[in-house]
Amino acid sequence: MSVHERSGIDQRRERIASVQDTVEQMAPGETERTLLVDLAAAFHFRTSLAYFADHSAAEIVQNLRESLSFMQGRADGEIRVRVQASGDGHSILQVTMDDQPFILDTVEEVLRVLEVPLLGFLHPILQVDRNESRRVVAVRPRTASGPHE
Repeated sequence: MSVHERSGIDQRRERIASVQDTVEQMAPGETERTLLVDLAAAFHFRTSLAYFADHSAAEIVQNLRESLSFMQGRADGEIRVRVQASGDGHSILQVTMDDQPFILDTVEEVLRVLEVPLLGFLHPILQVDRNESRRVVAVRPRTASGPHE
């Protein structure tokens, strides 16, 4: 691993630690804190350092809270899609679904055909455990075994 790659990994880990510290301050309950801390740790896989550099820890925590809320109650096989204003004149397309090969490529191609410019993307693949009512009870990095979303 090059010094440059190690530097990026170290910077990402530092930002994740900062986000996790912010979760401890912002999340009201133990269950939400645990899920958000775990989501922040799992989320860093395949997330560009630019994302962490361009957003404050509080903004990232808010994004994680909104993402976790969006994931809650999703049924097996269900595909949820939403579009939100980003506040800077752009839109955010968010999808939560069971992990499937080439899904990102497919979404990128649809946007290209529709001539929708893509400024960037976040594509975390997470191992998620849910209870009987389909609420998220645990989140782990994509390297963990089990169902992935």
